[in-house]
Amino acid sequence: MAIFLPVVLTIDIIKRVTDAAGQGAIEFTVDEQLNIKKLMTKLSILHGLVTGSLVLSLLFLGQFNLSKDYKLDGAAMAVVVGVLAGVLSVVFVYLPVWRLRRWMCRRIENMIIDTNR
Repeated sequence: MAIFLPVVLTIDIIKRVTDAAGQGAIEFTVDEQLNIKKLMTKLSILHGLVTGSLVLSLLFLGQFNLSKDYKLDGAAMAVVVGVLAGVLSVVFVYLPVWRLRRWMCRRIENMIIDTNR
C-alpha cells in the first residue's frame, strides 16, 4: 500500500487535472511544451520510492525497538494502516497538483469588441 497508493494517486490526479484543463472545465491551462507522460512517470516513481522507503525504515525502526515478547495487536494494526492510508491519500492528492502548478497558467478569454456602434 505504501508504494502503490502514491503511484496510482499521482498518475490519476495528474491525468484528471490535465484532462479538465484541456476540456476547459477549470480556469487553468497546462503549458503545451510539458511532456505530461514523462512528468507522471517521474513523479509517480519518485513518490512511490520515497514513501516506500520511509515506511520500510519506520518498520525496521519499530522492529529493533520493540521487545522480543511484544505481540502484534490486530485491531491496533488495522487502525494504523487505516490512518496511514488516509494520510497518504490526502498528501498524494495535493502533492501532484502542487507540482503541476509550475506549468499551469490562468486561461485568458478573448473578447471581441464591436466598435461600429
